[in-house]
Parts: sequence; C-alpha cells; structure tokens
Amino acid sequence: MVKLLVFILLLLMALGAAAQRPRAVGMVVANVLDATVNMPLDGATVQLFALADSAFNPKTQLSRLGQIEFLDLAFGHYRLTISHVGFASLTIDSIFLRAERYDFNLGDLKLWPQQQQEATVIVLSEKPLVESRDGKIAYNVGESALSSSSNAAELLRNMPMVSNDPNGKLLLKGREPRILIDDKPVELNGLQLADLLEGLSGAGIERIEILQNPPPEYASEPGGVINIVTKKGKVGFIGKLALSAGTRGEANTSANVNYRSAKLNFAGSIGTSVDQLLGTNQSQRQNIYSDSSNVLKTVSSFKNINVRPNLRLQLDWEPTAKHQWSAVLQTNATQTNNHSNTSYQNQNRFAQLWRSSNRTNHTQGHSFSVNPQISYRYRAKNPLHYLQIIASAVVAIQPSHRRYNQAFFNPSTNAKLYDSSQEQRLHHQQQQYNLRLNYNLPLRTKGLNLSAGLVLASQHHHNVLSTYFYNALTNQPQLNSAFSNDIRFVQNLYAGRLGLTYDTKKSWHFVANLQAEQTQFRFGLAKTTGAQQGYFNLLPSATIRKNFGKQTSLSLLYRQSISRPGINQLNPAIDYNDPYNLRFGNPALLPNLTHHFDLNFNRNKGKAYINASAGFNHIANIINSIRSLQPDGKTFLTYQNIASKNEYELSIWGGYAVSKKLRFNLSGGLTYNQYSEASRQLLRYQNGTTSYLGLNYNLAFSPQLSFDGNFKFNRFAGVQGPARSNLATNLGVQHKFFKRRFAVALSAIDPFLPQRQKIITQGPNFLLNSLVQNRTKNYRLALSWLFSSTHKKPKST
Repeated sequence: MVKLLVFILLLLMALGAAAQRPRAVGMVVANVLDATVNMPLDGATVQLFALADSAFNPKTQLSRLGQIEFLDLAFGHYRLTISHVGFASLTIDSIFLRAERYDFNLGDLKLWPQQQQEATVIVLSEKPLVESRDGKIAYNVGESALSSSSNAAELLRNMPMVSNDPNGKLLLKGREPRILIDDKPVELNGLQLADLLEGLSGAGIERIEILQNPPPEYASEPGGVINIVTKKGKVGFIGKLALSAGTRGEANTSANVNYRSAKLNFAGSIGTSVDQLLGTNQSQRQNIYSDSSNVLKTVSSFKNINVRPNLRLQLDWEPTAKHQWSAVLQTNATQTNNHSNTSYQNQNRFAQLWRSSNRTNHTQGHSFSVNPQISYRYRAKNPLHYLQIIASAVVAIQPSHRRYNQAFFNPSTNAKLYDSSQEQRLHHQQQQYNLRLNYNLPLRTKGLNLSAGLVLASQHHHNVLSTYFYNALTNQPQLNSAFSNDIRFVQNLYAGRLGLTYDTKKSWHFVANLQAEQTQFRFGLAKTTGAQQGYFNLLPSATIRKNFGKQTSLSLLYRQSISRPGINQLNPAIDYNDPYNLRFGNPALLPNLTHHFDLNFNRNKGKAYINASAGFNHIANIINSIRSLQPDGKTFLTYQNIASKNEYELSIWGGYAVSKKLRFNLSGGLTYNQYSEASRQLLRYQNGTTSYLGLNYNLAFSPQLSFDGNFKFNRFAGVQGPARSNLATNLGVQHKFFKRRFAVALSAIDPFLPQRQKIITQGPNFLLNSLVQNRTKNYRLALSWLFSSTHKKPKST
C-alpha cells in the first residue's frame, strides 16, 4: 500500500509539472551599499538590459533600503547597471538565466564615490555546482536545486569521500574530520554535532568545503577538514518553517530566521526531532580451548527512541571593514528510551544445549549541553594580513539509568531456575574551554607570508557510576561498591605553531609548518591523586603544489598528526549491557602518532572534473578496541595500544554534467592495512582493505520539479576482522509551488533492502560472527514554507 501511494504521489507531481505552460521564472536580486560606510544606499538607479532581445525595454528600479529585486524574467543573458549621484557607476555583465540557474543573488554590490574610483564593469563568472582546486572540493549549495529543502547532515552525506563507520560516525577518507562552521571549529562531541547538523537548514548554507589535506592550523588533526559556510542573506528578514514525518516513526519540526542590515547579521534556528529505530542482532561465538570447544548463540531485538530539541543563535557584527565580531550560542538536548531483549544459548562441542537465559535491558537518560562561542577578526587592507581569535566553551550533563533483568532456565525442561537483577546509575558532567589564535603577516618578499598560531584547551570530566544488585527476597537495590566508581579526568593542551607560505610567479606554492604541543592529563578516582602524565610533541608539516593553469594542479604533502585518547576510551567503568561480552576503557592508553604522505591530482575542465590521491601512512601506538576471551567463557572488549601498522591509500572522485539538467558524481576509495608478521601470528591481527563507493545524481526538469539520488557502500577492515554493510539508498523528489516559496519533498530511504552489517571478529581462541539488521526502510514527506519581509517593491518602468 505504501509503495502504491508513493508511486501515485510521484506521478501526480510529474503530471503537474508537465501540465504547466512554460513561463518566465527568472529573478535577479542584490543589495546596493555605500562602500565608504558599508550601509544600504537608497535611491540608486538600477537598470536591467536583455542582451539578445533588442525589443526588450530595460527594466528600471530605484533601490529601497538598499534592496533591488527583478522578478518574472524570461530566460536569457542580461546586463545590470547601477548608478547614483556622486558615485561611480557599476555594471554587472553576462548574467545568464536558464532552467538550471534561474535565480541570481548577486549579494552586496558596493558603489564608491567618484573621486575614489572610476566606473567599473564586472563580467560575471558563475560558480559551478562543484569546484575542485588546490586540494579543496567546494560544493556550492546555493547552486543546488534541492538546497532549500535539505539540512546540513543530508548535504554532507552526498559529499564525495564522506562515509559512515559501523557505529554511524562521520568519516572523511576513513578518518573522523574536524568540522568547522564559517572557518571556526565546532567543539562538540559526536551526538551533539549530529544534532547541530540535523538542525542546520541547507537554505542557510552557501557552500560546503572539503579539505582532505588540512591547512596548517589543523595539520595535527588525524583527519581532514569539512567547513560549512553559511549565507549572510540579503538586507532584510527571511525565514523558513519545515515539517517532516516518516513511516519509520520519525518526525521533525524546525524554524529558521535570518535578519541582515549593513553591519549586523542575525541567524537563528530552533527545532525538535523524534526518531525511532528498530532492529535485530544475531551472533554466534565459538570458544576454542586446548581440549574442547563450545558455542554461544545470541539473538536480540531492540527499540531505540530519541527526542532531540536544539537551538542555535548567531550574531555577526562588522562595525568597520577592518573589525569583525561574531557570537554563537548552540544548545542541544537528547532524551532516550531504549529497550532490548536478548536470548543466550550455550552449546557444547556436540551441539547439545547446556545453558540458557533471557535478558531484558531498559535504558532511560537525557543530556543537555550549552556551547557558547565568540570570535574576533582583524583584517588589514591586504586580505592576507589578519588576526583571528576564537574562544569557546562546552558545559554538558548526561545522567542515565539502566536496569538489567536476566532469567536463567533449565536447558532440559526450560523451567526457570532463578533471576538476576542489576541497575546502573550514571551521571556525567563535562566542562571544556578552548582558545585559538591565528595570525598571518605578508613579508617584504612578494608571495612570502608568515603564519603563527596558539591553542589553549582544557577538558574536565566527572563521571559517577553507582551499581546496584537487587536482593532476591526483598527486591530492594543494594549498592555494590566494588562495581561503582567516582572518576575525574582533566586534560590540558598547550600548542604553538609557526610556519611560512610562499607563492611564486610561476604557479608554485610552498608551505612549511612546525607545531609544538604539551599535553598534561590527570585521571583517577575523585578522592585520590590518580595518575598524572604529560607528553611533548613536535609535529611538522610541509606542502608543495604546482598549478598548471587554472584547471590542473599536482601537490605533495607530508604531515605528522596526533590522536589522544578521550574519556570514553580511558574510563574503566564496566558496561554490563551484555554479561557475556563486557566493555570497559583503559586508563593506561597512550596517544598515537601518524606520519602522512599524500600525492594529490586535480583536474577541472568543462563538463568533467576529477580529484585523485594516493597516500602512505605509518601509525604508531594505534588505539583500537580489542576483544579477548577469558577462562570463564566471557569476552572483554577494551581499548589497547596495539602494534604499529602501515596504510596504503587510493581515492578518486569525479563528476560529469551530462546535460544542463542532469549531473552525476562518483567517489571511491581503498585503504589497505598492514600489520607486522609477529602481530598476525601471535595475536591474529588481520591485514585488510577498507573501501567505500558512492554515486549521486541530480535531475532538474524545471525550477519547480527536481529529483536526486544517493547510493553508498562501505566495507571496513578491523584489526580482528572486517565489517561489511549493504548498499544504502536515498531517493528523493521535490516540487515547489507559489513562486517557489512552498516546497513538497518525498524521500525513499532504503526502499529495497534494510541496512545490514556483517561483522567477523577473530582472536587466538575464538571466532565471532555477527549480523546487525536495522529497520531503516522509510518513506518521508517534508513540507517547508519560505517567507521574507514584505517591503514595498519599487515600481518597474
């Protein structure tokens, strides 16, 4: 029935679009500013000429509040001229309106006094949907037909070289990237970051940039950088309301507003999402001993419900062209209610059942975080001379409550023998403070720049775990001190860097950077001193790039990065969610260091573009989760610094515009992990290949009707075995009504197959096969309405 409804809705949308008669739908909007004071300029005379139509009477407007807006234009080439008494005129040439690019927001057009500047003519060069240059891939969201109906998380999933690991973590070329918004780092953990991206509307994003080789200020990060650049909007007020619901039991509401004047920009978003995920887990573990073996079979089902309200406020103030201030307040909250039921069966080597039990787990919890950020940027007349200061903080609390009930049965009669009940109450507090300073100074030698930076960061975590066992006679909880703890973790980072960049006249680009870091941390019980450690590192990086014209570049990069263990990896508290597979952290972990060598090639010409890279990485003291079998038949899963390894990487990404209406993008990558012979023989570590493959397309029949699709496949090579996912599919159609203000979008997520993960884990004395299946099949309907301030429009003549 659902498939029939989906088909009917798609057919009605297509027929509705086909029934529309061709009409003029183009538009050109802009803001006219006085360049001397950066304020809106009223009364400027603005004329729009059609270049190919000699019979076309020029349209004329007088700017009001600095705003101009030409609507209902026929497709074709146009020229825009702006003039005002006492100001030099400005001409924008080669504005090309057509089906795949029908709206042009020219942004701020500044007029200078006649005594300071002569008349100016600008030939407009449009940005393509995707740009790839100088090791940076930019997805110009403003050029996308579906940007107004997507959020940042959905847009990121369509980006090349972006994938998700088996736990859902966002990865760039197999590593966790650093996320920036407007060139400023987002200091949030995984869940808080996911809430932020889900609440950030695509309508407020100008472009998304992927820097697979990080710039000097982030060269010590283990992964690349993803920078989300937000729109500043036109002068006035604009907003968007959105509502969506899906057949999987999800719902989402959001509101986004933006107000801009010449010196002030305010953006705010508020929303709440509810999602529900159902699934099943199956596993079979064979335990191998010197004289016998047995099998543990596990079958479980789960239901996870999450409610995530979020709020983001941003205020940008530019009192003068040299000074820029920005303040951001981000708050996230999560409420969880998760259930799971698990059946355990032990079989001996003759496949005879000798132990049986059922376990019910119920987890309730919530979290709340506040993330304020303030930044200042000084910009001299030379744009390469600037100073940037960014200060941020994170304050979060996360209490949770888990109840475990387990019943043991007689294998022969299936009669209940006895019950076991346990409860864990966890309260986690987090405080984090960050200060970053970046300075760039052009030197006297042309093309030579000095770059410097400073990072001060402090993390404070307080984790209180109380474990209770229930008395079988009274059913009252009794605190068990041996399984409870009160832990504090403090980490301070002091880092400074110094670098040089040099650009020659013959298109050569050189970067050399050295970062010095001192890390100090304390970890232990709250009433004791605990373990205190510190380590110092020098992390160099260097880049050589050759540009062959504006279309081709080749670069070679070396850098050394560091990955420090976090609170979840260090915390020794035991997770009893699965009594036969216990999880806990390792407070003795050391950071790992990686040497990266990368060769990148970029080519962008006409309808086709390609980015290819090859790399080699050597990683020492790898932090990885390792499962080991204990004598009592249980396994322990904890983090260890395992032996070093080598990685060999290949990745490629490219795209092709088949026509003005149809575009394809394809990305893929391979990483081969190689461990030492001793590790493979003694510990059963496995060499393996991690791979990802993605394909997406965009088909725009008209400015009102468009289709898009995204296909992703991932395979991960773990140190103890591979994890493989099946094909993930996301298909969508969108239709806009009422002059493109009201949008209706329908998405089909995994309509053919649900998401499955097959995981193989092998140790010296056990073999574990697991299958996780999530009910991801979902049909989602989204409605959105775009509104703006109703200034009286100037009359056209």
